[in-house]
Amino acid sequence: GMPEIAAIYFPVTIIGVILFRLNPSEACAEFGKGMAGTIAPTMVIGFSRAVSVLLTEGNITDTIINAVTSLLEGKSPVITLLIIYLFVTLFNFFVSSGSGKAMVMMPILQPLGQVLGINQQVLVLAYQYGDGFTNTFWPTASLLQLSLCGMDYGHWFKFAWKIYACLIAAGFILIVIANQIGYGPF
Repeated sequence: GMPEIAAIYFPVTIIGVILFRLNPSEACAEFGKGMAGTIAPTMVIGFSRAVSVLLTEGNITDTIINAVTSLLEGKSPVITLLIIYLFVTLFNFFVSSGSGKAMVMMPILQPLGQVLGINQQVLVLAYQYGDGFTNTFWPTASLLQLSLCGMDYGHWFKFAWKIYACLIAAGFILIVIANQIGYGPF
């Protein structure tokens, strides 16, 4: 669990300070540098959790699930999975944090899958492919990496769009196969 993982950091930090022979001031300065890199992702996760709580406590999640269920009810599971997969892929443009996106989307996808009779493992697979393939494609996630390489997004887009189109198509094919074979726990 999270408390246990967090508890491991304390003794590991002490061992690191001893091994690298840092005095307390140097150790605190290095700790501050390390924490500076985690502030933005932590804020995204915190904001996503706040949105998730608002959606749940305001019964907005239930309204979304009801509306999406009424739109997708009676549709083929393949069509439903395609819509979910494409939505997650496009949502990744706006929220590049996988854990932040999961905080918002999983409370919606889990009951949606149950109501529509879609295997939970296949829904998670659709989420993972929709989240993962475009992490280095959409500008919200790739600009830092591109700036480190000295490449602008326009050149990257021209080079990569066909590759990512193939990845997205292959991901959908794998999701359909997973649905057809009943991927998941038995």
